Formats: sequence, C-alpha cells, structure tokens
Amino acid sequence: MILAGCDYEIPLSQTAASPANPALAGTWSGQSAEGKTVSLEIKTAGPDYSVVYTEGGDALTFKGFEIKAAGLNLIQMELQGTDSSDSKNKYLFAKCELTPEGLSVYRLNVEVVSARCQTTAELLNDITVHRQNPRLFSEPLKFTKSTQQ
Repeated sequence: MILAGCDYEIPLSQTAASPANPALAGTWSGQSAEGKTVSLEIKTAGPDYSVVYTEGGDALTFKGFEIKAAGLNLIQMELQGTDSSDSKNKYLFAKCELTPEGLSVYRLNVEVVSARCQTTAELLNDITVHRQNPRLFSEPLKFTKSTQQ
C-alpha cells in the first residue's frame, strides 16, 4: 500500500510553500502493486490537502500541504485519526505529477532517505545528499480521475 504507512516521525515544514493545486482535487482510482483496487479522494482548500486513501475497504485519512525541500516540490502528508501509541511514524513525503493519462504519486524512498532521522535538519540534509539519486522516490502509483471535486 503506497500510502498505508508513514515513514517519518518528523515533518519537514510547519507551513505551506504554495497553495494546493486544485487540479489534484477529485476522486482518483488505480491499482496497488498487489493488484488491489485503490482510490484517492483529494480535497483542496487554500494551501491544504485532505486525502482519503482507500485500499480493499480500509481507509486512511491524511492532511497535508506543499513544501520545498532541497529544491524539490513535495507534498508533506500527516496521518490523521490514529492512536499515537500505534506508531511514532506519522509523516510521509511524496511528489505528484499530472500527466495526460492521470496522476502519478511518487513516495520518498526510505531505502535512500533514512526514516531514522531525528530532526528536521537531519532529514533535510539526507534529502539534499541524495537529491540526485535516481532511487530518491519509489515507483509511482498511477491513478486515473473518476470525478471532479
């Protein structure tokens, strides 16, 4: 599940770098690497994204906003509504690309950027060091748009 778990304990930013992209709003459908049907319901308001990721009947809710880190445009997502004792990891970072075929979501690869970073500065430095690494992001999860917001 591409968005199922969060990889990082700390955020990269407390504030948005730009307004949310309204072209991302709507319902998107795709398939996971395991072949399960997945969907993203994205809502935008000002700088904020509200995302519900559903796979196999299980839904996770995220809140996020666009950030800049090491010259990269990313979306910082924070998992909502979970018991903090379940996991310390509640952040993930991704880049999104709109194409004529739909939406591609690339998640920051924890095999390249360590999830063990303890501070924002350490995490940002790790991204900067690996910025040119072709494996910086995971293989994309691809979606096609189902409906508008």
